[in-house]
Amino acid sequence: MSKKQKKEMGALYIGGNIFGHDSAVYLITPEDKDIIALSTERVTRVKHDKMLFFPALEKALAYKKIQGEKIQKVYLGHSFTSEKNTLFKLNEYELQKAERKHFSIKYVRDLEQARKDFKNYSTLKKIYSLSKTKAGLKILQDKIFDSLKLSKKYHIDEILKFELKKIFPNAEIHIEFFDHQLCHATAAFFTSPFKKALSISYDGWGDDFFSRTYLASAEEMNLFASSVCNRVTVSSSEYPNQINGSPAGIYAYVTHLLGFKPLSEEGKVEALAAYSEPNKELYNVFMQLFTLNKESHALECNIELAEKTISKEIMDTYIHSLSRETIAASVQKFIEDITHLYIEHLVKETGEKNICLSGGATANVIVNLDIFETITDNIHITPAMADDGTAQGAAILLLKKFGFTTEDLSWLQGERMPYNGTSYTQSEIIEAISDFENQVSYSIYTEDWPTKAATLITEGKVGAIFHGRMEWGPRALGNRSIVADPTRPEFRDKINKTIKKRPAFQPFCPSILAEEGERLFEKFYLNKHMTCAFRMKKEYWEKLPSAIHIDGTARAQFVTEEDNKHYYKLLKEVKKINGFGVLINTSFNKHGRTIVESPKDAIVDFLDTDMDYLFIEGILILRK
Repeated sequence: MSKKQKKEMGALYIGGNIFGHDSAVYLITPEDKDIIALSTERVTRVKHDKMLFFPALEKALAYKKIQGEKIQKVYLGHSFTSEKNTLFKLNEYELQKAERKHFSIKYVRDLEQARKDFKNYSTLKKIYSLSKTKAGLKILQDKIFDSLKLSKKYHIDEILKFELKKIFPNAEIHIEFFDHQLCHATAAFFTSPFKKALSISYDGWGDDFFSRTYLASAEEMNLFASSVCNRVTVSSSEYPNQINGSPAGIYAYVTHLLGFKPLSEEGKVEALAAYSEPNKELYNVFMQLFTLNKESHALECNIELAEKTISKEIMDTYIHSLSRETIAASVQKFIEDITHLYIEHLVKETGEKNICLSGGATANVIVNLDIFETITDNIHITPAMADDGTAQGAAILLLKKFGFTTEDLSWLQGERMPYNGTSYTQSEIIEAISDFENQVSYSIYTEDWPTKAATLITEGKVGAIFHGRMEWGPRALGNRSIVADPTRPEFRDKINKTIKKRPAFQPFCPSILAEEGERLFEKFYLNKHMTCAFRMKKEYWEKLPSAIHIDGTARAQFVTEEDNKHYYKLLKEVKKINGFGVLINTSFNKHGRTIVESPKDAIVDFLDTDMDYLFIEGILILRK
């Protein structure tokens, strides 16, 4: 550690996706070589929460027992340079706080019902329906107040300093803005096993680009290529009026047209695509929009052509004439092929076959499978690939900017499990249970809980497990998971219908003992983060029917004892009974809610579904 760092032991280094889609905090404490990372949504339970990241920051500080008044310097890095001059109304943040304060689970339930009613009623009935509940009334009040309020606007850094001073009253505050795509790419490289690599960010839009490619090493990130993102006008009257002129922007647009939530439910389009073949005409409409510029190494979107060929009016003709499955298959085939064209070119031009991927578009596990099968075996997708992950890149760039050397940061490098969230003690769990004493009973199994859980699973029970530190990123990796026996064909429909309460076409993903990979899959690599699909050998399709999608692929998490000893033991115990070290693993939440963060969240979602049991840190919870 350098002299400068020794002098600043009272300093705090915070990376943030401070506001906007998937706001999040990534707090690195170099003195104890630890990380606490949280998406704001896990604290507020508002999915993909856009509010300023302070709820996540405050939770992170409390978890680390950091007392704000003792901090002398705060270094905050934000993952957008284009937001340096963003004007923000101070009372907008006050409104956000007030709204989230009322966002109890009862509010969530009321809001779910209000949204259902909203779709079916006239405007007056919608207003009346909303006014009947506290949640709905709050929406109306905010909308009315929003339309009337006039307040001074401040630059975002002024808002940040104002709010940070409340938490760190004695601290000198430094705020840095880093390029969005660089933050993505930095996070991807530092979570990879590579010494050098091609780190490619690939998303809908960020700081005027939808992709940037870097020749990456621990010492530096050298920019190799950039793909500019312009806006495409698709309608003069309907939402959305404009979309991002990027492959992911097109995908999000189709997600909306199919009735799903863009920037949230693209996975449903990916799942639906497996039920049909693409329509050649629609596929060609999408493909002709992009050209690979072999001199600048960029994908370029023909905006003028896009505005003529994918306007809302024209796309409606496809929506009305083709099945949803066919439209999904067409846009899925498009993003697979245009991404293949782009990445294959980058690999050829640089000669670098170690690939790190980041950005929301890389959440598409079938795209990632194609890259792995046809371009390079050496692939790594960062666990937090969406915009929450830019907080991680911002934190690392912040440390590098303020005096930390490659050697100082070596502990951050390398592929590891992203268990960087919160955890809870047994006494905290029992205290949470006491709030539900009329609804649940409990018994304590401590270290032997995986054996009991394996018995329940193989008896045909579906339950949830909550242990250790929460996962960072969108995937549940065995610490906040709903688990079940994949050898039972009825479980996929059961979990979709009665537990997750989501569309029947959505697949479930398996957690698999690492040593089972060669036995079960045609080709695989030890993907521990559930970020890539693999093709299961046909001989196991009927033996593990609930672990695969209709196309025979599985988005697998391979588990080692070193990574997660309790989850590994659970898989070993299941294998002793049914012959397969495999579990259905889906995120622990009711559909439409976020992955549970606290024991209270866990018990509420357990009671709101038809799960048979819940294990929290070895404590078995059952309904009375």
